[in-house]
Amino acid sequence: MTKPTPTIRHQIAVGFALVLVMALMTIFAVVEWKVKPDLITQRHEKITISQHGLLDLLNAKLGQVELLTSTMALTGTILPKDASLFRTTFPPILNNYGDPAIAGGGIWPEPEAFKKGVERRSFFWGRSGKTMAYYDDYNQPEGNGYHNKSWYLAGKDASVGRCNWSNAYIDPYTKAPMITCTVPMHQDQEFVGVAPWI
Repeated sequence: MTKPTPTIRHQIAVGFALVLVMALMTIFAVVEWKVKPDLITQRHEKITISQHGLLDLLNAKLGQVELLTSTMALTGTILPKDASLFRTTFPPILNNYGDPAIAGGGIWPEPEAFKKGVERRSFFWGRSGKTMAYYDDYNQPEGNGYHNKSWYLAGKDASVGRCNWSNAYIDPYTKAPMITCTVPMHQDQEFVGVAPWI
């Protein structure tokens, strides 16, 4: 029995099939070895640009916090030692137009630095909606005080006018994670307290 010879129609169909397979293989190769790497490179570039943008925004925000905290520390050393003056001057600075990223802060003098004979005389405000609420907890004689807290001690070692950032911690009252920018207060070259910003 002899093999039937392929017809022209059959040869054309096989030829088209081969051309189609070759075209598909070429498209696959181009996608895998050219298009896909280019897309991955473009995606990495966009991610890098986004990361740099976020870092720039974060650095700007941290710089703003450092400037405002430094301003509070300086103001705390030049204002007359009047509790009512402190309680009216600092809340608007701390609030920073209702900035929700700011949880609180204040002025924390060394023992007897605000008033002779008074060991604890802190001025602390915490976020309460769009305003700042004053808290007197750290001044209570039955409490632990504030002079041995890590954020306070961090200010003793910081350079004048420079922020010393705390490690992250959980706030005992709000249970929220926080970090603190602490700027030392100096008067006549002497350490007189800190201005932390939370």
